[in-house]
Parts: sequence; C-alpha cells; structure tokens
Amino acid sequence: MTEARQVRWTTGQGLSIPAARHVRLVADRGELWLHGVRAEPRLLGTVASLTSAHLRTDGDLRSFRRWPADPADESLLAPRPVFESARVTEAGRDRNEAAPTGALVLCGPDGPVITVPFRDVLPTGIPESDVLRASGAEALIRALGLTLQDGPPLDRTQRTAESRVLLRPHRRLLGLAQLVVTMGVASSVISGFAMKEELSWPAWPYTVACLLAVAATVGFLGSRLAFRRLTRTPLQAGGRSVYDVPGGVAGTQLQFGPDDVVVVRPYEPGEIWLRGPAAGGVTLIELGKAQVHLKDADGTLLAAFDTAELVPAPADADRLRACCEKAGIKVTSGGFEAARTHGVGTRLRPVRGETVWGLTDREAGLLGPGVDLLCALAALLGLIALLGPRASVDGFGWLLVDAHLVCLLAVLPGVFGRWWRRKRLLPGW
Repeated sequence: MTEARQVRWTTGQGLSIPAARHVRLVADRGELWLHGVRAEPRLLGTVASLTSAHLRTDGDLRSFRRWPADPADESLLAPRPVFESARVTEAGRDRNEAAPTGALVLCGPDGPVITVPFRDVLPTGIPESDVLRASGAEALIRALGLTLQDGPPLDRTQRTAESRVLLRPHRRLLGLAQLVVTMGVASSVISGFAMKEELSWPAWPYTVACLLAVAATVGFLGSRLAFRRLTRTPLQAGGRSVYDVPGGVAGTQLQFGPDDVVVVRPYEPGEIWLRGPAAGGVTLIELGKAQVHLKDADGTLLAAFDTAELVPAPADADRLRACCEKAGIKVTSGGFEAARTHGVGTRLRPVRGETVWGLTDREAGLLGPGVDLLCALAALLGLIALLGPRASVDGFGWLLVDAHLVCLLAVLPGVFGRWWRRKRLLPGW
C-alpha cells in the first residue's frame, strides 16, 4: 500500500478520536479505498472508473441538504469554541467561507463518489495555499490520474448527490442521538397525555412512558460512559517512540513512528494523527527560537508548535531529536528564523488552565444540544404523573417511580456540572 497517497481524518476530540485513528482515504495500486472506524475497507473506485475531481467552499458545505440537520456534524458546521487569543475575525471567517478549500469531491461516471471535508483532515492553522498538499489530497489526486477541474454548478441535484457521499465517520452516533431524542420526546408526550386525561393506576401509558424514559437515559449514559472510557485510556505507542511534553498536563506527548506522528493532548481530550515519513508525511522538524515546524519532504508545513511549550530547554531538544531519529525523521536547528512565521501553532497546554471546553456536545458524548435536559424532563414528567394528587400508585407503580428517580438522579449531575463549567468559564452566561 502506498500510504503517501492518503488523506486521513487527522483531528479527533472526545468521541471523534476513533475517526482520527482509523479513517483513511487511500489510493493503492490504482484503486481508491475508504477505511472506516469499524467496517472493513470499502473500494470506492479504480483509476478507470474515476473521472474527475473538484473543490467546494465552506459556504457550499453549509448549504448541503443533510448537513444542517445532523447533530453529529456539529463540529463541522461551526467554528470550535475557542478563547480570545485564537479567535478569528469576521472578515477572516468570510474569506474562509469563499475559499475553494472546503472539501474535495471525487466523481465517477454516475456522479460523486466521495466528498471529503478538509476541516478535520488538517491540524489547525495550515495556510490556505498548502491545504491540498498538507492534507495529502494533491498526491492522492495525482495517483488516481486526475487533475482538479471546476466543479459543476451546485444546483439542487448536484448538492444532494455530493451530500449523500459526504465523509461522515459518526453515522452510528447520529443514529443513537436521533433514537434517544425520539424516545425522550415520546415519553414526555405520553406522560403529558396521561396527566391530562387524569389516568390512574393501572394504566398502560405510565408503563410505556417509563420504559421509553429508561431506554433514553440508558442510551445517553452509554454514550457518556463510552466517552469516559475512550478519553481516560492512554494511547498505546504501538512501536512509536514517545516524547513527553515537559511542564504541561500529564500525558501530553508526541509519538513518532514511520507511518504516524501522533500528538496526544489529554486535556482536550484529543489526538492529532499526521502521516509519518514512510507515508509521505513528516520527514523534517525545524527547531526555531519561536516555533517548531513539522514539514514533509517537499517543505510543506504540516504542523507548528510554540518552542516554549514543546522544547523549553536544550535537554528537551535532545530528547526530541533522539525520538525522531528512531522514526527516521530529521531534526534541524539554527537556520530557522526566530520570528513567528505561522501565527498561532497547535497548543500543547490548555488555555487559562481550563480543560474540555473545546468539545462539542457530540464529541463529549452528550449526543446533541439539550439531550441530557430532555432525558431529565422525561423522567420528571413521569414522576409528576405518578405522584400527582389524583394518582393511586400500587406496588408496580412504585417500581416505576423508582425507575424515574434513578433516571433523574443519573442525568442531573451532568446537567448541573455543564452549567457550572459554563458559568465559571463565561461569567455572565
């Protein structure tokens, strides 16, 4: 497999970490393969069957039929919540909306084969002029024997076709979110109906509403537990040499291997997976007085870090150099300008000492805005219906009361915890 001809889902936070670890679009021996999070690699086409490639802007992506309705694509829709030091201006955001580097679309004779959004296949801050090279899209297009062309007009038919093949690694999570929301709403509606009709025990609506509330809560808590398991389990090096970043949050490290260079930031919690030297990725690291640059063999910038965060002391630079040499990565210093040439690099320490705030609801296992509140509401309405002034609760009824109480107590700590974090981080919220 020629790994250099590869576009990968580079940035993962929270529940999107598995996408960064596994999602790859690979051109191998004249075939285009898509590697997913769980499924077996899928053949998308061959050199003979792929006919064209074109780009779309961020503004085009926002107009896609499916995108605005998908909670699982929340992080692709809007800029991540960041602090003042890294906020982009409105003018800069408008320029990005119109820049033709929002997504790559590969087409066959029957229409689009895959649409790859560039937002999560690049680390933060890559110059617009280097997006195609840094993402690996340029090499992949060349390997498939294609050249970039002007895309067809984005009318309703074309927009639907490109949206249908949009690379979205979190379809399963989206399905879970929709199921939990549906069950929570149904439970609330049935409980409200039972109260309005003044139904007393025994009455089937109470049982159905309770079962739906319990199922919704179990689905929500399962997502949160998956988030905790994923983010609290350290990434195994798997043969990569490990450089522990000094002075930061414990577990913050760079892992260097022939195929992958991984930036682990547990305070996000997140990972950045870059191509290693054997995959046509990072082959050179330049140590400057202000920044450290990671580049490929053509000199394309793939990532940048502040020197004071990555290698604050000469001994740290020696440790970094030793790790890189094991992976076949060259480290140079002295010939690099001291001035900052890349704006804000990838951070290796939390801003203001705060953690986890940059996660979207989807990435944090909350399944979407207000899903935790919906589960709490379903449990609360069930309690009101069961313990209302006209309720006559028997032995089975008390079992349902207990079930609603357990659901409410399981969800409320997370609701208040999120409110408290926002109150502390954003005074006046």
